[in-house]
Amino acid sequence: MKDKNALIREIVKDIKHDMTDEEILSLLVSSKISVDTEKESKKRYTFGQRAADKIAKFAGSWAFIFSFVGVLVLWMVVNALLMSKAFDPYPFILLNLVLSCVAAIQAPLIMMSQNR
Repeated sequence: MKDKNALIREIVKDIKHDMTDEEILSLLVSSKISVDTEKESKKRYTFGQRAADKIAKFAGSWAFIFSFVGVLVLWMVVNALLMSKAFDPYPFILLNLVLSCVAAIQAPLIMMSQNR
């Protein structure tokens, strides 16, 4: 309550004495007290920071987990059914390479997003 009273005293000091109460109240209501810091800070992000945030937002979602598990299962089922004609036969070495590459790229992007 003391902060509000101090603000009112400060504004009233600057107001001419010939203003009505309604004019004073409308001036108080229209004055900006705070700033949206999230909006202001997003303006200063670089392209790389915004991209890292979007990737981290998607990579940390259930949609990503379910779709990634679906792709893995599909990859293994297709290669198991094709057997001798499979593009990545049973120990799934190519799948292992793909997973390692995804982790190698995704981890630094998530860490860049969390760095702020």
